[in-house]
Amino acid sequence: MPEFLTGFIAEARNYVRNMRAALAASGEDASQLQTILQHAGVLYGGAGMLELHEIEHLAGALVDCVGTMASSDKPLSADEFQQLAVLLDEIDARLDASDDAEYATEPDGDNGAAARTQPTPPPHRSAESAPSAGRLADLPPELLEVFALEAHEHNEAIQRGLEHLRTQPDDTAMISDMRRVTHTLKGAAASVGLTQMAHLAHLMEEAFELVLTGEGELQGQLTRTVIELLFDSADVLDGLLDADQATTAGELLTGVDQQYLALLGDAYPHPEKSAVPPPDSDDLAPLQAAPRVDDMLRLPLSDMDILINRVGEVIINRAGLERLLSGLENLLVELNYSNSRLQRVASDIDAQIEVTVPAARSLGSGDGVFDPLEMDRYSLLYQLTRELEELAADSGDINSQLDFLVDDLSAGLVRERRLTSDLQDNLLAMRLVPFHEIETRMRRTVHRTARDLDKPVDLIITGFETKVDKTILDALADPLMHLIRNAVDHGIEVPAARRAAKKPAQGLVRLSVTRERGRVIVQLADDGGGINFQGVRQRAIAMGLLAPEDRPTQQALLDLLFHEGFSMAEAVTQTSGRGMGLDIVRRAVNRLQGTLRVDTEPGRGTTFTISVPVTLAITRALYIQVCGQQFAVPLEQIGLVLRLDEDLLDQITAENVLRYDGRNLAVFHLADYVRGPQSSGSPTRYGLVTELGDQEAVVLVEQMAGIHEAVVKSLGSHLRRVVGVMGATIAGDGRVILILDLLEIISHEYLADETGQYSSQVTASGPDMSPTPPHVLVVDDSPSVRRVVSSFLERVGWRTTKAKDGIDALEKLAAERPDVALVDIEMPRMNGYDLLAHIKSDPGLRALPVVFLTSRSAAKHRDRAAQLGVDGYLVKPYHENELLEELLRVTQRARQVVR
Repeated sequence: MPEFLTGFIAEARNYVRNMRAALAASGEDASQLQTILQHAGVLYGGAGMLELHEIEHLAGALVDCVGTMASSDKPLSADEFQQLAVLLDEIDARLDASDDAEYATEPDGDNGAAARTQPTPPPHRSAESAPSAGRLADLPPELLEVFALEAHEHNEAIQRGLEHLRTQPDDTAMISDMRRVTHTLKGAAASVGLTQMAHLAHLMEEAFELVLTGEGELQGQLTRTVIELLFDSADVLDGLLDADQATTAGELLTGVDQQYLALLGDAYPHPEKSAVPPPDSDDLAPLQAAPRVDDMLRLPLSDMDILINRVGEVIINRAGLERLLSGLENLLVELNYSNSRLQRVASDIDAQIEVTVPAARSLGSGDGVFDPLEMDRYSLLYQLTRELEELAADSGDINSQLDFLVDDLSAGLVRERRLTSDLQDNLLAMRLVPFHEIETRMRRTVHRTARDLDKPVDLIITGFETKVDKTILDALADPLMHLIRNAVDHGIEVPAARRAAKKPAQGLVRLSVTRERGRVIVQLADDGGGINFQGVRQRAIAMGLLAPEDRPTQQALLDLLFHEGFSMAEAVTQTSGRGMGLDIVRRAVNRLQGTLRVDTEPGRGTTFTISVPVTLAITRALYIQVCGQQFAVPLEQIGLVLRLDEDLLDQITAENVLRYDGRNLAVFHLADYVRGPQSSGSPTRYGLVTELGDQEAVVLVEQMAGIHEAVVKSLGSHLRRVVGVMGATIAGDGRVILILDLLEIISHEYLADETGQYSSQVTASGPDMSPTPPHVLVVDDSPSVRRVVSSFLERVGWRTTKAKDGIDALEKLAAERPDVALVDIEMPRMNGYDLLAHIKSDPGLRALPVVFLTSRSAAKHRDRAAQLGVDGYLVKPYHENELLEELLRVTQRARQVVR
């Protein structure tokens, strides 16, 4: 969407420039923070819709920071001012990167300079701080790579050791190891000029030394306070190792430094007295003496992806060769048949000559004179016959040689297939990493959250030796941390409530990983109070997601937990309350072509089960045919293939249930999803049995075309959200074949509603549009948002009208009445709340459904919208399917009210 990006980048620069001006004026006018908050919210929503995830993340962080600062009713401190300025600098840098990549037009020179003008921070008090020199991003790339790898390993070792010492604080051997590791890290950081990191490592080393010497209050063991301080120090080290967080981590170092000053007293290494020298050979002797098992070569993950893609191309090319070989074998069969006929004809001619020529000779010998011409004619015919026989014999020999050659070629392709498969397996195995890589992060998340909420919680981890593709593991890390925080915050009760329920005061969270065929199953379970369904229903009613008379099932209430902006928290805290956690989890799992299930039992706890493929690069797939088109289905989604005869088809009930082998299978016709004409003479012949949650379903198809290795190719950003399509592959003959996700297709969330419309679908015969397409009024002050939303809705058959604010929307409504209005909240001249109030108070417009599409997800914004009568509420960045479903829902409800 280059045309959208071009407009968005220019628009975003405007917002950054305005936010810088507001930040510069915030020292005298605290209300300027609301201006920053409004612009940051719009920027967050727009970046999310255009999938500019770095800008989206930074804008979201800016919203959180400004929201917290604005709620304190205190003037900005120097540190807070600097924090906001740094975030604006980072956003500006990402916008510059977009320009360099030619994703957007170059901004006006004067505007660009103005946008990067740094506001003058307000005066602030002086304070003693830790050493300030040294940022990871300032190192040369070669040195950065080597040091970052070593420092990450040291910090991982420190955090694992601290987890051990939390349960065994008197383990002097472990304390001694930790002192050695921090000493090594101190020397390594000092040798590359990272004095902040070296100073912090020195402080940690002195703390461990103080414990080992038994001086002061520390008599040979770590107290809880010291362990918490060391954990905080490890977190600061993590931040210093991340160039994007180095500034924030440097600010946190000041607070940690003061705690070490109080703890160490005279042993505190003052910066001016502790120029840390590089480690000498004795310091590093234990590390250098460690035996090395193998030489190591580190490669960027992108290089590995290139190799895997090349193997994929080889697989596609091999499929083409196998197709050609199959054609050659068929021709060889025809050639053998033709050669047999040739030999038979030659033999018949020879036999006829043997009979005909002697008879002719006897008839012509009555005069007793020998005719030499007859002899010549006989010899020539005999010679031609013999040449024909030799030609047939030679043809037979050539056929035999071709048979051997084809056999050798076939055997060679089999060997090539085996070698390619081994190479593919080895390359994919090199991408697989164990879950142990994120174990420290999971434990740290539990530790932090439990400490902040004052809840004793233990985390038990099993199966973390299971390996998964690194890309998948990285994508799962944040969703798992969201779930862990929710488990500790919402799942585990406070100690008093647990004792009243006759539970141990310490809560328990279990995180387990197993592998089943080509998928990895991750389960997160807590022993808390379970999900309060009545509370979920009341919250949904308050947010306008349910009507008071609605009586949803428990499964429907569980689905609401993943609705954008839904939150059970009463107030926004650092831990929860923004309503973004579970929605982010669902989106991440969907992007990984995975599934997410929730099981809960009141008083016993809740379990989240995530299932994702081990790798997304190459899969084995069953080729099927539906409506005259060929598709591919991953084998891992198919549990059983049924050949459907007439007797079996007759067992499908009116409720679309197939009774097979004592099981009731829900029946789905894939032709209904594809919506193309069924092939003549190709009735449904096969059923693909798959699991749908705890139930089983059978998907009916027309034909099968064998099992093939499919190299999964992305459809690109413009087709990535087509429901039920996980990608595409290229067949041996060059055809592009869509890879279907049966689980997504048969899920109730994507089935046709009462109007027979799909939110998104594969179409074999073209779109099935209504003669009068529905009409939506898109109201948003951001041109980028208006263009993106309108483009998507027009692409799926809606008619759109655009308005830039509430006043403009009222003028459009006076000219033409749409079927629904999609409205932002924060707009100039007239905001979304005022527009909604005007519409609901006007008798002529009162029945018009209004859906809010906004970056505001807090409960107070939803509550005010519900009080004014909003019909739907979506939070940016939104999922296109959810937007379409919400618009269909409110328009359908409005039609029912009219009837």
